[in-house]
This record gives sequence, C-alpha cells and structure tokens, in this order.
Amino acid sequence: MSYHEMLLNNHLNQQDKNESVYDYFKHEVAKDLYLLYSHKRQTIESLKDYILDLKESLWVTRFEMSGDEWNFADEVDEAVEEAIITCNDWDFINNMGEK
Repeated sequence: MSYHEMLLNNHLNQQDKNESVYDYFKHEVAKDLYLLYSHKRQTIESLKDYILDLKESLWVTRFEMSGDEWNFADEVDEAVEEAIITCNDWDFINNMGEK
C-alpha cells in the first residue's frame, strides 16, 4: 500500500469513527430529551432552553468515547431535531397498547 493510500484509509477510518461517535451522541441526546415531560418536549420555549443548556453542558463539550474527546456543541441543534423525532417515535411505541 502506498503512503497516499495509507493516508486516505486513515482519513476514511477517522471519518467513520467520527460518524459513529456522533450517532452515539445523538442517541444520548434523545435519551436525555426523553427524560423531559412530553409536553415540555413539545413547546418551543422549553426546547430553546434545553438547547442552550445542552450547548453549555460539559458532557456535550467534552464528549468522551474510546479514549478520545469530541466537542459537539455546534451539532446540538441538529441532534435535538433528530432527538425530537426519536422521542415521538418512542412515545408512539410506548402508547400503542393504550386505547
């Protein structure tokens, strides 16, 4: 394998690792958001406050995994958007038996 191929492989492996860690981070945000009462997850003001708090949270700015550290403060808005959808799906699944 040439030097350039090795650099490319390392770069792609790092991208895969970053993506995997970000996916895990999004799941952690969804779990954290799900702990809020559902009516708080549905109001814009509550979500704005949640996002601001999350951006300043130490576990977001210093997210540790596999011995490395990431700062996901800039990705919080996108992660919360996806977490809202995930939480709504979880609500739907949990409420399927209630009729």
